[in-house]
Amino acid sequence: MNKARYKLSLLIFVALLTACLVTMHFGAITKAAQSATQGKTQSLPINVQAQQDQAQPADKMSDKKPLGNERLNVYRDFLKEWRHDAFSTLNISTELDTLDHTGSNGNDLCFSEFDAEVTPTQVVHEFSNFDSILLGTGKINLVDPDLQIKDVEKNDPRKTVNKGVSVDNAVQNGFDHGLFTFSEIQFDKNHEKAIFSYSFYCGQECGNGGMVVMTRSASGVWVITSRCQQWIAAETPTVKQVTKPSETRPFKIEA
Repeated sequence: MNKARYKLSLLIFVALLTACLVTMHFGAITKAAQSATQGKTQSLPINVQAQQDQAQPADKMSDKKPLGNERLNVYRDFLKEWRHDAFSTLNISTELDTLDHTGSNGNDLCFSEFDAEVTPTQVVHEFSNFDSILLGTGKINLVDPDLQIKDVEKNDPRKTVNKGVSVDNAVQNGFDHGLFTFSEIQFDKNHEKAIFSYSFYCGQECGNGGMVVMTRSASGVWVITSRCQQWIAAETPTVKQVTKPSETRPFKIEA
């Protein structure tokens, strides 16, 4: 009798143990399956993001080069001569224009005695956000040219004068919203001379520009030694521009 009870108890124990082991094993399998499913679900956005990143246009990756100290010094010393008190604010394009002539065989007087350095034509430079403090005193903004052109059109002195604004205020406002653009610099072989063009646009009949040669002085300061292709916006009855095209400073306003 006792042996029969013992065997029965043993069988019940083994059955319960087996049931526990099966339950634990099944739970482990279920948990692993859930983890695998969650892993796949979580990885999907990452894969989608990677595909989106690969689909981004290539032009978002800029291949333009920083200007470097030498070019910044040339631009800075030019602005010292070109800029005057009327330009309390100067908006300079972050993008540079190309220089029309790239060698001493050009038919322009500025290139007639210029022994140009040979440089890779594909190299393009641009201003960085921190270059403004190196371009001189006063308020200098480095701007997106496409956006600034729209601002120029809104503040064209001809438009504001027609709205009743005084000539002086209209012109000053036009200056403050104008767009100044440098071209790339071409150095000579010894980096003693630099040639580039510039333009200042502040409305349909407001602006000036040209090409200059600057020479490094003994003290290291760059000075303007030649000018060519100088232009100035047409004179209008409302905005009097009395500066000659050959002069360095762009505007003087008659009262």
